[in-house]
Amino acid sequence: MFCIRSLSSSLCLLLVFLVLFIPTSYVSIKAPILGLLILIITIDIVRNGALLSKQTLSLLFLYSLVGLLYSFYGQLNGNAGAFRVISTQVLWPLCYLFISTLSLQVNFFIYFTRTLIFSLVCIVIYTFIYLGHDVGIVPGFLYFELDQGQSFGLYEGFIEYKLHTITSLIFLVPMLFHITWNDISQKKIHLPKIFLCFLSLILVFLTGRKAFWLIILLLPIIIVFSNLVLNSKRLPYNPIVLLFKSPILICLLFFVVATMTYILFNKFGLNINTLFNEFVNGFDPEASAGANSNLRTIQFHSLMSGWYDSNLIFGSGNGGQVEVVRDVDMPWAYELTYIYMLFSTGLFGVLFFLFWFICGILRLRLAMLSDSYLSISIPPMLTGVFCIMIASATNPYFAKFDYLWIVCLPHLLVDGARFVRLNR
Repeated sequence: MFCIRSLSSSLCLLLVFLVLFIPTSYVSIKAPILGLLILIITIDIVRNGALLSKQTLSLLFLYSLVGLLYSFYGQLNGNAGAFRVISTQVLWPLCYLFISTLSLQVNFFIYFTRTLIFSLVCIVIYTFIYLGHDVGIVPGFLYFELDQGQSFGLYEGFIEYKLHTITSLIFLVPMLFHITWNDISQKKIHLPKIFLCFLSLILVFLTGRKAFWLIILLLPIIIVFSNLVLNSKRLPYNPIVLLFKSPILICLLFFVVATMTYILFNKFGLNINTLFNEFVNGFDPEASAGANSNLRTIQFHSLMSGWYDSNLIFGSGNGGQVEVVRDVDMPWAYELTYIYMLFSTGLFGVLFFLFWFICGILRLRLAMLSDSYLSISIPPMLTGVFCIMIASATNPYFAKFDYLWIVCLPHLLVDGARFVRLNR
């Protein structure tokens, strides 16, 4: 029994690392691990009975059932992708449900958090190696190319790089900042975490994604909100005041900031005015006819028109499309997640998803019951979830196995949180 649980836990953590470090690719590696993991968990469930609560089982099955019904509804309406999205709408949530049984272990949250931080460390190291190799600083023998959609551009006063792992950063970086915030608020200063925060912040800056920049600017509010939602009372001190009570830390941070600023603005030719204009124009649909924001504006108007012309209550069903096609191979894939949700599922689908998500957060709050240990480990994950939810407004993260689990995370952690609280 112990060996089976230990093996399944190791496979689960390995899969979490892979979906974060090499997302949307290397399916031939992830699929066998997922299949073996599901098989082992199924055997464990058959031998020992159901492990999860009826509420968790019911809510995840309900999510999949609604997705399945909307796929049939879309097929009746002649939507080309109605059955193509069943994996996302039905199968993946059920897979997450099976895997979440592994959270029923006392030390689960410790190993899970360490895996998330380790994934971030690997992403940061690989990204800097890639960028250094691309500009000729890092020798070729140190760089190994992964299938991550790499691209890097040096523009006049502006830098932008692209990797699939940027989406992982949207979840992991805010989570790390929240963990560091909690540490400092308890008068614990971990220099490696602070240094990792700074390196991660540089990568956020270099992504060129304005929505990501906005999330980071709003991060203090999101952190406080996560703690309030989960009734966390583990912030008795002001982390910012405590951080600057250490002269050595201030000098170290000043040196690192000064060095990186010199490299970015003198070696790469960055310009403050250009960066500010890029950020502002990212939210101005009239700024540039070829800008992504303008393309999203066109998608917005087309999807809203499609919704008006279809059933306002139930939408047009899964897998539908409008006149504006973003991807020829998958014409039902659009960047505006929530607007497309409104188009395909109508008011009922949007309200159902909102209820389902809020229900997960409230259940997680009740499962924690202000437990001191859980109040430290879980709120940072919720901060990452909120950031992914915000970023999903302009990116189709709900359509990928590697990202959808983050949206389901509040429900998936409920039983584990309750188990830890009762057995610690």
